[in-house]
Amino acid sequence: MVILLQRWRWILASTVLAAAGVLLALPFLPRQYEISAALLFKLGREQVAPAVAGTAAVAAPYKRTEDVTSEAEIITSQALVENLVKAFGTDYFLVRKPPQTLWEQIKDVARSIVRGVREAITEVMILVGLEKRLTPFESVVSMLQGSLQAETVKRSDVIDVKLLMADQKAGIDVMSKLIDLYLAEHIRAFQTPGATKFLADRVNAMKLELSGLEVERNEFSRSSSLWDLDEQRKSLLQQQRELRQSLARSVEDIGRVSAEMRFAETTLAGLSPERRVSRVEQSNPVAQALQMRIVEQRGKLERLRLVYGADSRRIEDEETELSQLQKLLAGQAKSLTQSETFEVSEGQREAERTLADRRGRAAGLQAQEQRQREQDLLLVAELSRLDKLGERSRRLNRDMSLAEQNYQLYVRRLEEARIADALGVAEISNVSVIGRPTASISPVRPRAKLLFFGALAAGLLGSFGFFLLREALRPTVHSRDKAASILGAPALGRLPEVRR
Repeated sequence: MVILLQRWRWILASTVLAAAGVLLALPFLPRQYEISAALLFKLGREQVAPAVAGTAAVAAPYKRTEDVTSEAEIITSQALVENLVKAFGTDYFLVRKPPQTLWEQIKDVARSIVRGVREAITEVMILVGLEKRLTPFESVVSMLQGSLQAETVKRSDVIDVKLLMADQKAGIDVMSKLIDLYLAEHIRAFQTPGATKFLADRVNAMKLELSGLEVERNEFSRSSSLWDLDEQRKSLLQQQRELRQSLARSVEDIGRVSAEMRFAETTLAGLSPERRVSRVEQSNPVAQALQMRIVEQRGKLERLRLVYGADSRRIEDEETELSQLQKLLAGQAKSLTQSETFEVSEGQREAERTLADRRGRAAGLQAQEQRQREQDLLLVAELSRLDKLGERSRRLNRDMSLAEQNYQLYVRRLEEARIADALGVAEISNVSVIGRPTASISPVRPRAKLLFFGALAAGLLGSFGFFLLREALRPTVHSRDKAASILGAPALGRLPEVRR
């Protein structure tokens, strides 16, 4: 504060001089106008997956923040700026308007001096290896890249493009050409080179593969006599079910005939070679009933043996019941004889004929059972063969279906690639120019207010810092405590400062 009060005149003068210098230099600084345009990045075919990507159906288009950012990078890319310079020529950007008035001549001389100084400094930097010597083309490209900006507007799909140029009309022409070059580059960047040829080759290959599979399936159907897998299998299963039902009936008949044959053998064994001519007797109904029960029980036992095991409890119970019936039958008299006369026995011969008939019938039923079992084995083998043929048929159908899907997919992708190529040739894209290039009414550079207030701040802080540093470097004592600490003795008095 002491330094500020003592040197306020110098500080004020330095501040005023700095501001006055900026005001004097402003007319000589080159003026630049801002050329701006706005682009809208819409949802379009560029967001669809490439025609050669993936094997599923075409995904729905989508947009990402990275897509809009990528567009801004394309606009400010060095390659695009170089194409812009080549389109106008280097001299278009280096030519200067000749001054028309005396004041413009003065400003042109001053600017020439500044450019000369800058070029001299640049030469020195090149000599010491701090900078690289640039050709006029490289200088223009570097200048345009430094003055070109492409920024994305937050929460939108809009890109603001800005360019600083000294000439408003030339700046509008340059910006228009830049947008045209960008739109062409945008279409080229999102195309897939060689996609159409690749997809056409794949469509031809898939067509050949599909034809080969169709020939193989037809040949398989002809050689295997497989007309309808489900119907054939259903028919075979029906035949097997009917055959096994018939086999069960045959087994049941064999058991019944065997029981009858054993009964006939028992009857024959009990007959006498002589036949009674007359006999008055009364049949024992209990014995007859027991005999019928025994026959039924034996038939039932034979049927159960086909279903249950030999050690089954059911079999044991039925055998026990049969044994009890036989014991009861053994204890009963078959008939009550009153009187009888004998002659040659015709009953024995009849019993022998009955037994022979039962034996022949049993042999036929056993042969029938054997044939039915052989047919059942043949049906099982045919079902197994049909299952193997069905597996191969399903594999061929699956391969055919997959090949057909792939073929349709490649045909669809080929058509999409052709459409994309046609759109590229027609220069149709999803980028719209919503703000045509326009130039600012007043120059945006130099920023007079910023430079003026910056000069005021620089003059004030610079002069104050200078005097503060100057006083800090001089061995001057400003307080009694400082003097006491330096001299090592207490201060006894203080002389007031006398201003003249």
